[in-house]
Amino acid sequence: MRILCLQTTNVNFAHRSFSECLGRVHDVVYYGDGFTENYNPNISIHEILEQHGKFDLILGNVKGYFIRDLFEIKNIPKVVIVADYFGWRKGKVDWWLETSKYDLAFALNDHWTVTELKRSKLVPKVFFIPPGADEKLFYKADVPKTIDVMAVYSHARNFYPLRAHIKEVVQNMKDLNTMTSRRVPPEKYADYVRQSKIFIHSGDRVGSVFFKYFEVMACGTLFLTDWASDMHTCGVLGGRHVATFRGPQDLESTIRYYLEHEAEREKIAETGRQYALKNFTDRKITAYFTKIVQRELF
Repeated sequence: MRILCLQTTNVNFAHRSFSECLGRVHDVVYYGDGFTENYNPNISIHEILEQHGKFDLILGNVKGYFIRDLFEIKNIPKVVIVADYFGWRKGKVDWWLETSKYDLAFALNDHWTVTELKRSKLVPKVFFIPPGADEKLFYKADVPKTIDVMAVYSHARNFYPLRAHIKEVVQNMKDLNTMTSRRVPPEKYADYVRQSKIFIHSGDRVGSVFFKYFEVMACGTLFLTDWASDMHTCGVLGGRHVATFRGPQDLESTIRYYLEHEAEREKIAETGRQYALKNFTDRKITAYFTKIVQRELF
């Protein structure tokens, strides 16, 4: 397919990695700040189509670039990927969906977002799309695991209620080599994940499975998380593919358990790696995306 992807680079790397990986399979033209020379923030979709010719599909991301006159396009299927859809962001997303008249939406959260989007009836077709790991960045390598615990992510309390508490618990474990606050480019981030024995995660208020799950798993590092409802959708099992904890009250003891029981830690990490590579790479998710789009829109 020839796809026009309307997207800025000024979004979370994980959220844009999927659409960029689409370009390895399909003929993708990216338009938006960071992608386009002589970028015009006030351009109409009609001008873009005149410049670049015919497309089979227009793909947007409501966390990215909002293009003018998109609602006027009737002869090219329009698809949107919806990430965060709760709190104040829900109203903003609803406004954009109503304005743009998309034909199909993919949501990165199943139990909450897919249900709510279907209820809103702002997009006629809604499907869950799981996140995937970019295999070119996230892979297992024979490097020393010198970091005991890594916990690097946004700590916004409105969306992620436990993350600040988790960071505090980890930082107070003074006898361990921990990483909790570095902001690094994606390539360096992947290197640090490979060097870590345990990566700790805590979810949002609606039970999402994040890109980090499969990025960390693909590197062969133990992913330690609290339970999320979308784990059921993705078939991710605590104690088999990932390790789990209940909350800050048992986090330290769980960390120390898996640091002391190396064989068990490595068995879960390897089982998780194999599961991620079989089901949740960007290549797999791209194939799923393509199948749904071709079945529903062509």
